[in-house]
Amino acid sequence: MSILVRPSRVVLALSLVGVCAFAFGALAADPVEADETAPVPTAGGAEVFAQNCVACHGPRGDGDGPAAASLTPKPRKLSSKEIMSKISDDTIFNTVKKGGAAFGKSPLMPPFAHLTDAQVKDLVAHIRTLCNCKYVP
Repeated sequence: MSILVRPSRVVLALSLVGVCAFAFGALAADPVEADETAPVPTAGGAEVFAQNCVACHGPRGDGDGPAAASLTPKPRKLSSKEIMSKISDDTIFNTVKKGGAAFGKSPLMPPFAHLTDAQVKDLVAHIRTLCNCKYVP
């Protein structure tokens, strides 16, 4: 018996799992230098979020995207001020760029190396609007 899987479904499934794992790549050292100045939200950040994060984190970052139901552990609530204020912009930046496994976190979070540094900075700024918070060391 052979099982046929459409390549588009495989790509979609891998993308959904990877994007959702972003929630788990939190508190590691910051090997990539990202500018720690306060990010300025842009429409580009919301677009990057919609294309890459909503499937797991949901449109408001509540961790309730359509793929979240099948994930254990559940995606991080990017809308949580309590959680996100403890995570630096550099850590978010690096987790997006290098993936969770690079920091000993969930390997389900793939590296989004295809995103430019500017796109990731815009994404970080958008995430800060979801939690209405900034990093508090």
